[in-house]
Amino acid sequence: MKRSDNYKYHTYDFLKKRKYDPKWRERYLEERNKRLTVAVTFVSLMLVLLVSLLFFLGQGSDDEAVGTPAKIDNNVSSSELSTDTVERLLTDEEIVSIFLYKLDVAQGFTRNDLLIKRGANGLLVIDNHNVNYEVLAEQKGNILYFTVRTRTKKEINRLIEYDIKNNKVIKNETVQSNEDFSYAVPVSEITDKTFYFSGVNNPLDVHLAFADNGQGQVSFTTKGLDNFGNDTVVYTAVCNQIPTTEIRIFSAAHEHRSSHSNIRTVKVNTAITLIGIENEYEGSSNQFDMSGPLYVFYNKNGGSSLITPNYAGNVTAEYADVMQEVLSN
Repeated sequence: MKRSDNYKYHTYDFLKKRKYDPKWRERYLEERNKRLTVAVTFVSLMLVLLVSLLFFLGQGSDDEAVGTPAKIDNNVSSSELSTDTVERLLTDEEIVSIFLYKLDVAQGFTRNDLLIKRGANGLLVIDNHNVNYEVLAEQKGNILYFTVRTRTKKEINRLIEYDIKNNKVIKNETVQSNEDFSYAVPVSEITDKTFYFSGVNNPLDVHLAFADNGQGQVSFTTKGLDNFGNDTVVYTAVCNQIPTTEIRIFSAAHEHRSSHSNIRTVKVNTAITLIGIENEYEGSSNQFDMSGPLYVFYNKNGGSSLITPNYAGNVTAEYADVMQEVLSN
């Protein structure tokens, strides 16, 4: 998209929904800053009016302070967080600062070593291509939870809890994994592979492309507006191994979703997480919410099957959890 397209009129809600999309982030920040400027100006005017009113009414004296604003020490680095900030959500940069300067797992790293992104589940992903691990971060109240896992197999090896209020690590445990990944599908067997949907109200196909480290892209092809041509939506994604999970699915051999006779339960160890939209043009006819996780497993024919949400959604409440199986040619 050309830069000029970003400066066409868009509602704030439109931009807010795409605030983590690199294509729209700059435009979103500009609109957000405009709103903040208006709010600050309004508050300042109200304070001036209040002070003027108190002065003319003879309230207080010249020796009394009307109000004392909180002082901000601009010399404090981002790694030295005040305990007065514990009642708010920390910014991504503040969380990264804690990771870099407060946790021994990041010893020797710099901000430039890291790739920071938000996962589809809202977790902050701190990735470092120089080593074979990545960190998931989440704030709950005054506690930051860090999960350290390998970048290749995604095996969790450390759990860290950081107390924001008291500026200290309160938990740092090593996790010993004895998980049997019997149902795992290697990344090499699904990369550069296309899976084709059947039935109505579904995408046409989905293409997987991953590097050996599990980082890659997932591309969905859907029908274009008024069935004119096709649209493609590309997501950045990560393929990893997870503890054995049972999932109910509609078998690919059946196209009807009204009966439970085509439902079976499968076990999976391979998951694909969609991190964010990499390429989608405004006005796209894309009508599917593709934010949900995907899974891969070996079917009875020895090939690999992809599990996706049931995008058609044409089921009753008792089958709302049932996903769908998609096959490759």
